Amino acid sequence: METRYVEDETRREWGDKLFFYTDGLIENMNEQEQCWNQRNLRTFLKQHASDSASMLTGKLVQNIQEFYGSHPMNDDVNLLCVELNPDAVGGQIY
Repeated sequence: METRYVEDETRREWGDKLFFYTDGLIENMNEQEQCWNQRNLRTFLKQHASDSASMLTGKLVQNIQEFYGSHPMNDDVNLLCVELNPDAVGGQIY
Protein backbone atom coordinates (compact mmCIF):
# COMPACT_ATOMS: atom_id res chain seq x y z
CA MET A 1 0.00 0.00 0.00
CA GLU A 2 1.45 3.34 -1.03
CA THR A 3 1.23 6.20 1.44
CA ARG A 4 -0.09 9.46 0.04
CA TYR A 5 0.84 12.78 1.58
CA VAL A 6 -0.99 16.04 1.08
CA GLU A 7 0.83 19.35 1.19
CA ASP A 8 -1.07 22.33 2.50
CA GLU A 9 -0.40 25.79 3.85
CA THR A 10 -2.16 27.64 6.61
CA ARG A 11 -1.60 30.96 8.32
CA ARG A 12 -0.54 30.83 11.96
CA GLU A 13 -0.75 33.64 14.49
CA TRP A 14 1.28 34.44 17.61
CA GLY A 15 0.10 32.26 20.47
CA ASP A 16 -1.07 29.45 18.19
CA LYS A 17 0.04 25.98 19.18
CA LEU A 18 1.10 23.08 16.99
CA PHE A 19 0.55 19.67 18.53
CA PHE A 20 2.33 16.57 17.24
CA TYR A 21 1.90 13.02 18.55
CA THR A 22 2.53 9.40 17.67
CA ASP A 23 -0.27 6.90 17.23
CA GLY A 24 0.45 5.30 20.61
CA LEU A 25 -1.26 8.27 22.28
CA ILE A 26 -4.66 7.32 20.88
CA GLU A 27 -4.28 3.59 20.14
CA ASN A 28 -3.06 2.05 23.42
CA MET A 29 -5.67 0.19 25.46
CA ASN A 30 -6.30 0.55 29.20
CA GLU A 31 -7.39 -2.31 31.49
CA GLN A 32 -11.00 -1.96 30.27
CA GLU A 33 -9.72 -2.25 26.65
CA GLN A 34 -10.60 1.38 25.92
CA CYS A 35 -8.46 3.71 23.82
CA TRP A 36 -7.78 7.33 24.65
CA ASN A 37 -8.98 8.20 21.13
CA GLN A 38 -8.88 11.23 18.80
CA ARG A 39 -12.20 12.51 20.12
CA ASN A 40 -10.77 12.59 23.66
CA LEU A 41 -7.64 14.33 22.37
CA ARG A 42 -9.64 17.00 20.48
CA THR A 43 -11.85 17.61 23.52
CA PHE A 44 -8.82 17.90 25.80
CA LEU A 45 -7.02 20.32 23.44
CA LYS A 46 -10.11 22.53 23.14
CA GLN A 47 -10.58 22.61 26.92
CA HIS A 48 -6.92 23.60 27.46
CA ALA A 49 -6.38 25.84 24.42
CA SER A 50 -5.59 28.86 26.59
CA ASP A 51 -2.92 27.01 28.59
CA SER A 52 0.75 27.48 27.75
CA ALA A 53 2.39 24.71 25.72
CA SER A 54 4.25 23.38 28.76
CA MET A 55 1.15 23.49 30.98
CA LEU A 56 -0.99 21.80 28.32
CA THR A 57 1.60 19.05 27.83
CA GLY A 58 1.94 18.46 31.58
CA LYS A 59 -1.82 18.20 32.05
CA LEU A 60 -2.11 15.87 29.06
CA VAL A 61 0.58 13.53 30.39
CA GLN A 62 -1.18 13.46 33.78
CA ASN A 63 -4.54 12.78 32.11
CA ILE A 64 -3.09 9.94 30.04
CA GLN A 65 -1.38 8.39 33.07
CA GLU A 66 -4.68 8.45 34.97
CA PHE A 67 -6.53 6.90 32.02
CA TYR A 68 -4.07 4.01 31.54
CA GLY A 69 -3.27 3.55 35.22
CA SER A 70 -0.77 0.78 35.84
CA HIS A 71 -1.75 -1.08 32.65
CA PRO A 72 1.30 -1.51 30.42
CA MET A 73 1.26 0.29 27.08
CA ASN A 74 1.98 -1.78 23.97
CA ASP A 75 3.01 1.21 21.86
CA ASP A 76 5.25 4.18 22.56
CA VAL A 77 3.72 7.60 23.22
CA ASN A 78 5.50 10.72 22.00
CA LEU A 79 4.09 14.21 21.94
CA LEU A 80 5.31 17.70 21.24
CA CYS A 81 3.49 20.99 21.64
CA VAL A 82 5.01 24.11 20.09
CA GLU A 83 3.67 27.57 20.84
CA LEU A 84 4.44 30.44 18.48
CA ASN A 85 6.07 33.04 20.68
CA PRO A 86 7.27 36.37 19.21
CA ASP A 87 9.80 36.84 22.00
CA ALA A 88 11.54 33.59 21.10
CA VAL A 89 12.11 34.36 17.41
CA GLY A 90 12.57 38.11 17.35
CA GLY A 91 8.99 38.86 16.34
CA GLN A 92 8.95 37.12 12.93
CA ILE A 93 7.28 33.93 11.79
CA TYR A 94 9.43 32.04 9.32
